[in-house]
Amino acid sequence: MMLATMFAALSLTACGGDDDDDEIGGGDSSTFLIGTWSVTYAQGWGFESDGEAEYLQFKSDGTYINMQFDDGLYITKGNWSATDTEIIMKEIEGKILGTYTYRILNHTESSITLGMWGITANLTKVPDSTIDKYLK
Repeated sequence: MMLATMFAALSLTACGGDDDDDEIGGGDSSTFLIGTWSVTYAQGWGFESDGEAEYLQFKSDGTYINMQFDDGLYITKGNWSATDTEIIMKEIEGKILGTYTYRILNHTESSITLGMWGITANLTKVPDSTIDKYLK
């Protein structure tokens, strides 16, 4: 729900820059992103995460899947790329199509903190199989 909230917050202000300088979707500097991430905590704009499951899977081919529960199972899909400081996600299947840029505030091989317009989210890497049961 956190990523959907971030998507909704930016649906009117999302930027769709085509500047490919330093984009590395799946390249050496962004390989730590490849895999499945669980949103463990989010806050901002007067809310805190409610603990519902939400997963984001970055694939090495430059695509992603976001799976969450928002009045039922909600899945979005798109393309991603990254620089050393940002993740750019272009939603091509879902309710709020557009391009969204997330700032990488901190990361390790197993955790990442993202920020966008006053919302901060903490994600932890989980096995890819974690979301398989939802995608069938």
